[in-house]
Amino acid sequence: MTSYDVQHRVRVFRTGVGVTWTVALAAIAYLALTWDAGSNRGWLVALCGLAIADGAVAAVLPHRRIAESGPFDRLIVTWSCWHIAAAVVACMLDGGLSSPFLSVLFCTMAYAAVTLPPRPLVLVGAVDVAALALISALDAHGSRAWSPAVVMSAAGLLVTAGVCAAISDDRGRRIAALRDAKEEVLRRLAVVVEFRDNETGGHVERMSEYCAIIARRLGWCEEATARLRLASTMHDIGKVAVPDHILLKPGPLTPAERAEMERHARTGHDMLAGSGSDLLDLAATIALTHHERHDGAGYPSGLAGEAIPEVGRIAAVADVFDALTSDRVYKSAMDPDAAFTVVRSGRGTQFDPAVVDAFLAARDEVLRVRAAIGADAPGAQLLAA
Repeated sequence: MTSYDVQHRVRVFRTGVGVTWTVALAAIAYLALTWDAGSNRGWLVALCGLAIADGAVAAVLPHRRIAESGPFDRLIVTWSCWHIAAAVVACMLDGGLSSPFLSVLFCTMAYAAVTLPPRPLVLVGAVDVAALALISALDAHGSRAWSPAVVMSAAGLLVTAGVCAAISDDRGRRIAALRDAKEEVLRRLAVVVEFRDNETGGHVERMSEYCAIIARRLGWCEEATARLRLASTMHDIGKVAVPDHILLKPGPLTPAERAEMERHARTGHDMLAGSGSDLLDLAATIALTHHERHDGAGYPSGLAGEAIPEVGRIAAVADVFDALTSDRVYKSAMDPDAAFTVVRSGRGTQFDPAVVDAFLAARDEVLRVRAAIGADAPGAQLLAA
């Protein structure tokens, strides 16, 4: 799920709170103006108060966390069905089909149309139609129970649900295509560094997969893990500003060359930060902090412990392991067993202990990724073309 998807969900969730309060307050105003026009006004006011309380509870919920969760659609469907049920009760307390509370059915349909994908949207539409049929059947004015107006209203709800589902499906396909295109552009951007060093083929892809493996072991949700996987591909983008005679030097770097190389972390951050995109901001954080050390001896800021963002702590382990097990102009690849030992030895000094434990616990997954992504990885294929 992209940051756009999450932000859209947060917006529509907050819109739902606003709609709930607006309808409830409008209903209270209607009841105040028609207090002497019918009975059951006390019960209807209580129902409106319940709706206001419902909106208040929804307003204080952690909207972003809910938006990022898997059950978001089920929550919105449940919320919509509760509003439909309340509308049925209100209609039956206020004259059945002649009650203005009937409009709530159309409000829930409209809200679902901008919130839900096709299948849940159709479900809400079906519940709306069933509610209309129930109100019609229970209406005290039996002669109008199945009037042409009721049939037309039901048909209108069904058509609205169908049209909205089609629009929602088309919107979903367009957003997915746009998301795929954006992610592919970011991946292509991430292999720019590999164009300059043909011995790092596959590093970007392996490192990002290692980050995802660690995140899952640490209990991250799949949406956050997917964002980390994509954002981490740009961890070394700042190396495009490192001169070739330093980046490709086969021997040890001089202190001046080392300082120039270390600037790539801040350069990468500056390239990615400030775009307004949550994904690129995450990538900027990773670029800036993946060379920090748990003991504070890293660069560029000398951060230590939990002062280092968790994404940086995860990327540090993934980056070092892949660097150790890959050929470079200045060294040969290390055996994976030896590389795991090096990572273990850095627990609590170079690396966050929890991240190291998660990485070592996923040893088999790491080795499968390393075996699957080699010299024929996308970056390497581009280099060989």
